[in-house]
Amino acid sequence: MSKSQKIIIAIVAIAIVAGGFYLFKKPKSNVKQIDL
Repeated sequence: MSKSQKIIIAIVAIAIVAGGFYLFKKPKSNVKQIDL
């Protein structure tokens, strides 16, 4: 893999972890409102 591909994969992985952590920390009522 090229260096740029590794950087892109790292950014995507961090974004997925950060997004999941953000949703996990939010109250479930807020998550349900967003889904609706």
